[in-house]
Amino acid sequence: MARVNCCEQDSDSKSAAALLERNRLLSSVEKELKRGHSAFSPDVWLVRLGDTRAVWKDYSGRGILGRMWGRYVIQREARALQALSSIDGVPHLLARVRSSPGLVMSFCEGGVLPRRNIRGVLGPDFFERAMALLREIHRCGVAHGDIRRKNILVRPDGSPALIDFQTAVLRGTSWWGRRCFEFFCLVDEWNLLRIKAKSFPRNLTEKERATLDQPPILLRIGRFLRRDLYRRLRPKTRED
Repeated sequence: MARVNCCEQDSDSKSAAALLERNRLLSSVEKELKRGHSAFSPDVWLVRLGDTRAVWKDYSGRGILGRMWGRYVIQREARALQALSSIDGVPHLLARVRSSPGLVMSFCEGGVLPRRNIRGVLGPDFFERAMALLREIHRCGVAHGDIRRKNILVRPDGSPALIDFQTAVLRGTSWWGRRCFEFFCLVDEWNLLRIKAKSFPRNLTEKERATLDQPPILLRIGRFLRRDLYRRLRPKTRED
């Protein structure tokens, strides 16, 4: 399928997703991918719809506050996936779930980016392709918001994929909306460079090193609160 510029899509390409019944999805489950570990996290299932394998994210098993939260984040994630419908390397929205806080998206083949011995599996060019993918996502008006190893997949052909757009930030039209979006784009790129630096520090360019030396201001504030202030208030003990 030919790739199109997602920023030039017309409104018809962002029409409402199809609706599926929850009972149909329950009967199509192949296996559980993730059990919600808190009142505000979803259950994630691998399902088969005809010849298609898909991922079903579901908040139905949460309490009332969790379901309310789920409806909000599902709506936001669905909007993000619709905006990225032309990009190869991200999940695509397949359906919403009728009368239930959930959505169904395409299944991305691949394994999670390894934490150790990555140099024996991948080269530094993997991160160059991952950065190109990330910037393509940004051009379509979506910031990922949670770039970390478990959300980066290595596909069977060695190319990167980015998953889990639950915390995605969409570009707003107001001054504040645009500034907020730009900030999260910087955070996305900084976090991806940080992961690259742990495995391929010698392959960082001078520009990338300079970027890592100057993390976005809110990240610096968070690091100060976590590493300096919190540790002074609660020093580590042997039991920790």
